[in-house]
Amino acid sequence: MSAVKNFNVVRWEEKSKTNRIEKIKEKLNKFLDNEIPYLKQPPNNDKKTNEDHLKSISEETLEERIQNILKNIEQIEMKLDKLK
Repeated sequence: MSAVKNFNVVRWEEKSKTNRIEKIKEKLNKFLDNEIPYLKQPPNNDKKTNEDHLKSISEETLEERIQNILKNIEQIEMKLDKLK
């Protein structure tokens, strides 16, 4: 009998936590005055490691990304120099 009681208590606690999280999300949405769809979606439990992510991206794409980042840094530095 106590196992059933403990199970019910655990379920009630989980439901209570879920309700509190939903209330916090609603308050956040009201505060931001905007519905943010990703807050309503369940978390993505993608367990890929960094190596797996890197393997899925081709080497050319990585090089292009690095070049774009370097180009952006140069542009920011130029803008900062102009502001001085």
